[in-house]
Amino acid sequence: MAYPTKFDNLRTIKILEVQKESNITRTLRFKDQYCGFATPGQFAMVWIPGNHEAPMSLSEMNGNGSASITVKDVGPGSHLLYRKKPGEVIGIRGPYGNGFSQKGSSVLLVGGGTGLAPLMPLAENFCKKNVEINLVMAASSEKTLPFLSRANNLSKDYNLKTYFVTQDGSLGHKGIATDILPRILSSNSFDAVYTCGPELMMRKVFEAADSCGIFVEACIERFMKCAVGICGACSIGKYLVCKDGPVFNLDNLKEVIDEFGIKRRNHLGRLTSF
Repeated sequence: MAYPTKFDNLRTIKILEVQKESNITRTLRFKDQYCGFATPGQFAMVWIPGNHEAPMSLSEMNGNGSASITVKDVGPGSHLLYRKKPGEVIGIRGPYGNGFSQKGSSVLLVGGGTGLAPLMPLAENFCKKNVEINLVMAASSEKTLPFLSRANNLSKDYNLKTYFVTQDGSLGHKGIATDILPRILSSNSFDAVYTCGPELMMRKVFEAADSCGIFVEACIERFMKCAVGICGACSIGKYLVCKDGPVFNLDNLKEVIDEFGIKRRNHLGRLTSF
């Protein structure tokens, strides 16, 4: 979709609803004429009045002007956003970047923690197309795993199979998301793999899919200041995550294989290890 230039202007929007997703995550719903028509994988720059802007994946976009972001309470800025209540306001710019390609009749989605945020609307889009979906949902524990009820509802109504993975074993397989990939990939035939979450996890997903000759896309997170390709803080190899991503396909990832899951830039613009 081609957006008018106004999508790049900062808009003040009111939070309509706050939903608890887990012990450490909440979804904030709002109305916005641009984000409501975004593509899964795109992100918005979210401004917290009196604080700073941060890139946030859109976890819902309903095509009627309603959208949402899902926040994890991990730092000073996200804590302020996490504590927002219905009726309070935040600033929004976007949506930005390129979303998932959404192709294939049998797909595997692999998400870790809040990396599941862009994968949930992707799964919903695939459900509407009657695509066969396998969804891996991973977190440290059952209490910190977001979107449980949303995934369970999709499993009841559509052709979606869910695998839960928790580090403490409180739900599903005990371990990390990539532990169960060999079994899933060997017992199914997939047209595509889509992933979002910790970059080390996504690199392993990429390697597993590539070794099986399966098309893969990864939604990458990077430190970001401008979202319009000026500051360069979000660079990965020759690409800028804000302009060229955040979704990168198999060929793109191979071009940045020396950095993907290995190095990224800090707030000073210096390359550091994960």
